[in-house]
Amino acid sequence: CITISPENKVFCGLWAGVGFGVLYPDRKAFSYYTFRPEDRLRDWYNDLEFDKKGNLYLGFWGGPGLTLFDYHKGTFGKCLKTRFHPAFSSRLMTTLQLDDKGHLWLGTTDTGPHLYFPEEDTAIDFLNQLSKKEALDLQKVYEIKKDNTGSIWIGARGLYLARTENPQPLQKIKLDERYAGLEIYDLLPEQKMLVWLLTDRGLLRYNHLSGGISDYSSIVKLRFDEKHTGAVRLKDGRFMFAGSNGLAIVNTKKINLNLPRPNVYLSSLLVFDKVKIANIRKEETIRLKHNENFFTIQIGSDVWDTDNTFRFSYKLEGFNKEWIALPSSEREAHFTNVPPGHYIFRVKVEDNLGNKYTNVAECSLSVIPPFWNRWWFISFLVFSVFLLTFYFWWARVKGLRLSLFNSELNQKLLRLQMNPHFIFNSLSAIQNYIYTQQTHLAGNYLSDFAHLIRLILDNSRNELIPFEKELETIKLYLNLQKLRFENKFDYSIRVDPELNNGEYEIPPMLAQPFLENAIEHGLKNLNRKGFISIRYQWLNGMIHFELEDNGIGLVASSSHKEKTKSGHKSLAISICKERLETLRKKRGGNIAFRLEEIKTSDGKVGGTR
Repeated sequence: CITISPENKVFCGLWAGVGFGVLYPDRKAFSYYTFRPEDRLRDWYNDLEFDKKGNLYLGFWGGPGLTLFDYHKGTFGKCLKTRFHPAFSSRLMTTLQLDDKGHLWLGTTDTGPHLYFPEEDTAIDFLNQLSKKEALDLQKVYEIKKDNTGSIWIGARGLYLARTENPQPLQKIKLDERYAGLEIYDLLPEQKMLVWLLTDRGLLRYNHLSGGISDYSSIVKLRFDEKHTGAVRLKDGRFMFAGSNGLAIVNTKKINLNLPRPNVYLSSLLVFDKVKIANIRKEETIRLKHNENFFTIQIGSDVWDTDNTFRFSYKLEGFNKEWIALPSSEREAHFTNVPPGHYIFRVKVEDNLGNKYTNVAECSLSVIPPFWNRWWFISFLVFSVFLLTFYFWWARVKGLRLSLFNSELNQKLLRLQMNPHFIFNSLSAIQNYIYTQQTHLAGNYLSDFAHLIRLILDNSRNELIPFEKELETIKLYLNLQKLRFENKFDYSIRVDPELNNGEYEIPPMLAQPFLENAIEHGLKNLNRKGFISIRYQWLNGMIHFELEDNGIGLVASSSHKEKTKSGHKSLAISICKERLETLRKKRGGNIAFRLEEIKTSDGKVGGTR
C-alpha cells in the first residue's frame, strides 16, 4: 500500500511483518518503522491514510488494528481498536479511505465496513443494520474509494454506495442478474459516475447513471484476485490496471464497444396457453374478449442465442407502472387478470454499455369489457331500475287506491244490505207475530234477524269468506224477506257438490244485491206467487252463480218505476259492477256478470236472469 503525505513524502506499507517506510526522493533514502520489532506477526499493513490535519492512520491486518502514527516524531500513537465492534475481529483491516468531511472509512476481512469519526472519537459499523443474508455479502470488504462528488464506493461481494452527507444505510447497487455474486477486488471511480471494477470476471466499467455495465474482459485480458489487483488513472487520461498476469494501459477513446442495434419483433399471442394470434403485426390492434385477459406475448430477437450482452424489458402501458425485466432464459411476457381497456405493449433493450433502445417492438391491445360493463347496458340497467321503482311505486299507490275504493264499496254494500226499509219491515213483521200471540214464530224470526245482522257485520270486515258462510247469509236473508212479504214467493238453492268440501272462498255479500233487485223490482209487483232459483256451479276452475226469478222483467220494472215515480233508487247493480271490476284488477282473471230477461216460447217475458 502507498500514500502521499502533505509534504509529498511517499509512505509505503510492507508485508510479511517488515513494517512500513518513508521514501525521501531527494536523499534517495528509505526509513523503516516497526510497531513491535520483536514480534513480526503484528507488523502487517494493508493501508495507510493521512487526514486533513496530517495525522497518519495505520491499517493493520491484525496486530493493534487501527493506530495513529506521528510521522514528524516517528512514534506510534494510540490504538483505536476498541472503538469498533467487535474489537478483536475488526483489527483485520483491508483498506482505509478519508471522506470529504474528514471521517475515516475502513474495511475489514470479517466485520464489513466501519466509519470512524475523529472529532467524537466514535465509530459505527454497518453489518448489524443488515439481515444475515445481506451481511454475508458485505462481511469481507476488498476496497473503499471516493469519487469526485464525494460519494464512497465499496467493493465486496457486490457493489455498494454511500453518501457522505447521509452514510446510513448503505445502498447496494442492483446489477444485472448476470453479475450476481460478483467479487469486486478493487475499484477506480472516475467522472460522470463511472466506476472501473476489477473483479473475478475481469475488467468491467459501471455506469451509475444508466445502471449498465461495459465488459472489457474480452479486450483487457487481465486476471484479478484478492492479492493481485491495482488501478490508477494516468495524467494523460489513460488508465493502468494490474492483475496477477501483468499490467495493461487502457485508452477508452480508442476502444469501441458499441454493439449493433438488435432486431426485436413480437411473434405470437397466447390466451390461456393456446395460440390466438400466430403473427403479430406492429400496426395491428389486438382485440381480446373480457374472459381472455390471461394472455402471453412471445418476443423474438436475432440476439437470443448470443452471450448476455443485451437485457430486455417490457411494459404494458396502462397496466404496468414500471418496466419489467425479462430474465435471460425467458422469451415471453405473461399477463394475468388484465381489466378491460386499451393498452400498448412495448419492448425496450439495453446493452452492457448502458445504451438503451426503447420501443424496439410494440403493438396495441384492447380488452373488450363484457356487455354488462358497457355504457349502453349500464344506462339500460339504470333506466330499468328507475322503471321498476316507478312501477312498484305506482302499483303500491294503485293498491292503496283499490283498497280504499274497495273499503268504500264495502261500506256502500253494507248500507245497501242494512236497508232501512228491509230492517223496518222485517221488525214490523216480527212485531205482528207478537201481537197475534205467535210468540214462537216471532222468537225464531227475531233470532234469524239478529244472526243475519251479525253475519253481515262480520263478513264485511273480510275480503273473502268461506262459501258456506255466504250460503248461510243468503238463506237467512231470503227467509226474512219471505216473512216481510208474507210468503209471496218461494226459493230454491242448488249447489255443485264440488263446492261443499269447505275449501272455497268468495267475496262476502256478493249475491245479496241481486236478490234484493229480484224481490223489490221483479216479484213485489207480481200478481201471482213468485219464485227465485239460485244455482252455484263449478265450471272451468271458477264459481258460476246464476239467479232466476219469474217476475215482471227488466222493461216492465223500469216502466213501473217511472209511472209511480218511486223514490227508491237502486244502487245494487252499479255497486256490484264497481266491486267486480276492483276484484278483477286486484286478483286478475275473467270476472264479469250478465243481466237479461227470460223469454218464453211464445215471446213473452218470463222473468229475469
